Amino acid sequence: MNNYNVSQILTFFRLGASVLLVPPLFLSVDWAAGYAPARVLLIVCWFILSLTDFFDGWLARRYGLQTTLGQVADHVADKIFVSTLLILFAGAGRIASWVVVLLVAREFFVLGIREAALCEKFQVPVDRLGKYKAAAQMVLLGWLMLKPVAEVGIIDTMLIMLTLALSSISAWGYARAYLRQRGHSSKK
Repeated sequence: MNNYNVSQILTFFRLGASVLLVPPLFLSVDWAAGYAPARVLLIVCWFILSLTDFFDGWLARRYGLQTTLGQVADHVADKIFVSTLLILFAGAGRIASWVVVLLVAREFFVLGIREAALCEKFQVPVDRLGKYKAAAQMVLLGWLMLKPVAEVGIIDTMLIMLTLALSSISAWGYARAYLRQRGHSSKK
């Protein structure tokens, strides 16, 4: 365990819980039963995993624990956590499948851009819009858990449109940053 720091442990905890804990917990929820124990437990799990998303990066920056492994694992853990919940919500009929396809495709697109940059020996850092997108996704996921009915309402529509807009705009920003950095690195 000496090779890992607390920030990486939080990241790997989120990654493992996203795959091993969230799906069975989600599938045990009876959405028609209101706030039954399984649903409350899912909400608590989502909240804790969302906090680890904040604290792993904060701890790494605050205490100089940043590593390449930590940065890459954090992005992968984020994508898996969000994608898992979105796919499960689509299966439960709480969000349209086409919205999930667009959001998950964006996640893989950005992950690919960042991986390509690493292979070319430069980084495309997380930008402010990407952080706003992540916050909008977490709010959307929280709302989908908390809302009492499955039907799409005005709040759902507003949160989905905001998340889709921020996702699209920030994906374009990552692509531009990659192309700009690639142009600079090829001139050297």
